[in-house]
Amino acid sequence: TFSATASKTGYLDNTGQLNITVNPRTFGFQTTPVTLRSGQKETVSIQVTCKEDATSVAGATVTISYGYGGPLTNVTDATGTCTFVITAPQAPVNTLNITVTLAKSGYQQRQANVTLIVAPEQQGFPLLTVLLVAIPIVAVALVLVLIKMKLIVVSTKEETEGQ
Repeated sequence: TFSATASKTGYLDNTGQLNITVNPRTFGFQTTPVTLRSGQKETVSIQVTCKEDATSVAGATVTISYGYGGPLTNVTDATGTCTFVITAPQAPVNTLNITVTLAKSGYQQRQANVTLIVAPEQQGFPLLTVLLVAIPIVAVALVLVLIKMKLIVVSTKEETEGQ
């Protein structure tokens, strides 16, 4: 609040007040990826923006904490992005809850919970293994069909010259 008084001889004095309210800016953010692989080290990126004008916020302090590690702290770069390397929990856990705290002078501090999906380890055989087994089986089946249709003739007798 500012107050000002004006006075001069021969005039009435007058006082006025001016109230100025300063509202800090607020944070928005996005976390990628939203799916982690069970038991694997993953790089999680956090993109921080200003909600009022959707611009990237450089120099914001970002802290994450979660049940399996942390807290970890980093500062956003010129694009408003910072990264963290975390290890996703092992299955049967299928989600990872992290708490993200954002802070910077001129901004209202923000704390939010984010749930990331933890994908189970792949079960079964990799595609290459399946193909290495399936291709020879299909080739043998094809040859047998061609023999049965008599498009391929198999002879066990030796042919002699001059008959």
